Amino acid sequence: APISAQDTIALDNGLKAVIKEDHRNPLVAFSVFIDSGSASEGEYAGTGISHLIEHMFFKGTRKYPGGSIEDILNRYGGDIEAYTSYDYTGYSITILKEHLDIAIDVLKEMLTAPVFDAKELKKEMAVIEREMDMGKDDPGRKLSRMTFETAFLAHPYHIPVIGYKENFIKLKRGDIVKFFKAHYTPEKMTVAVVGDISAEEALRKIKLSFGTIPRGNTIIAVRPEEPPQSAER
Repeated sequence: APISAQDTIALDNGLKAVIKEDHRNPLVAFSVFIDSGSASEGEYAGTGISHLIEHMFFKGTRKYPGGSIEDILNRYGGDIEAYTSYDYTGYSITILKEHLDIAIDVLKEMLTAPVFDAKELKKEMAVIEREMDMGKDDPGRKLSRMTFETAFLAHPYHIPVIGYKENFIKLKRGDIVKFFKAHYTPEKMTVAVVGDISAEEALRKIKLSFGTIPRGNTIIAVRPEEPPQSAER
């Protein structure tokens, strides 16, 4: 049966795929969403480990050395963005439709075979520390942080996505690897493809690539229940 834009397709390894054809422009947006964000960090709550891992994916994989990912995408007219939120981490490549295979391969490598080089980790942690300091001087970020800290007392939404510096600086490479293996599994991945493509062909490509990732775990971090707000804060 033809693939409907409303369909969520479950692959054998637990990964979910959503595909929508849009033939207005010769482009395709290939995205992967991880069902894990800063509010799902469990024992690492307050470290900003999800955000750090998002940064580290750009620092080299087994196939693509550090710094080469953006160069490759630029060569093929592609653009990549990544973002960490409370509930998910997202990675998206927009590229000319004839280069969809490049987007699929790059994102699969980033999300399954990062090297987490120790030297690059040290440099990137310094970058994020500067980002933390800059956030303290940004009125919008300051207001947002105060709002969430006031609105949520027990739920991890009260912790900033970027984490607290005193917890962040304690992270080691072993922590990164441990968290990555637990959270970057196909059961927690949703692939979304939108653009000037055949839905059936896109699904075939996803199955050949992301569909071969071995199952990991289905552990879901338990979030503390937020008590009812009984008075004005």
